[in-house]
Amino acid sequence: MKKLLVILSLLVVNTNASSNEVNQDELCVISEKLCTTFQDESTYKYGFKDNVGNISVPALYDDIDIRENNITVRQNGLFGMLDFSGKMIIPPKYHLFHQRDTGENGFIIAESRYYTIMNKQGEIISPQNHHPIVQYITDDRIIFCQNNTGAMLCGVIDNQGKMVIPPIYHKLSALVDLDFYPNPSLLIAYNQNKKAGLLNLETGELLTPFKYDEIENILDSRIKVSLNGKYGFIDTDGKEAVPIIYDFVKGFHLGLSLARKDGSDEEFYIDKTGKRVP
Repeated sequence: MKKLLVILSLLVVNTNASSNEVNQDELCVISEKLCTTFQDESTYKYGFKDNVGNISVPALYDDIDIRENNITVRQNGLFGMLDFSGKMIIPPKYHLFHQRDTGENGFIIAESRYYTIMNKQGEIISPQNHHPIVQYITDDRIIFCQNNTGAMLCGVIDNQGKMVIPPIYHKLSALVDLDFYPNPSLLIAYNQNKKAGLLNLETGELLTPFKYDEIENILDSRIKVSLNGKYGFIDTDGKEAVPIIYDFVKGFHLGLSLARKDGSDEEFYIDKTGKRVP
């Protein structure tokens, strides 16, 4: 009987030990080496401990942000990046650090004095590593601007650094809907006279002349434009769909837009061809 009790006790101990190991693994945020974050009580800095409580990354950082494929760290107000082994990939030297998480093909926009575009391995992928203006527009397309012979000109690269549209435009911006979601295939381009045209992002083709004062947004496949104080709409091919004759128009919804014209306060609806709807 005593022998049976000893065996049962050993089984309970072994079961509990196995359970603790499983729970410890479940607690690990990344791996056994980078298991948990901790804060140094004297410096208030953060680091990592492994799964048995040993320090694996010293507490050097003001903040730690675990991302999809890496770890963003902040030290003395500057941002850098560690990989999932705890190795420093990008030293903390950037004032701004924005990651676009799209797996291994994601990219990073970092800013010290100028913007730099890097891949997730910390390698610079931009044509030059000094870009005063950068804006991402899709998961794999980035607007960049650089100083060419005294003029700031803008173009587009992909997330591997390949040139999609050369920097020949004085300004590029995303064409957005009312929720500010960028259209994946169209851009607004500006020339040196601040006139706007519609640009195909995939082919680089300019779909309209540089003639509009503003190209505003896209709703229901119609793009609001303005010229000499009047408003109208073009379609996604750049063709005029609604004449630019209105004092006021709203974006299309369910095929209709609210409009005013000829200085009148009367508001009425038009369809997607500009025909007045009773």
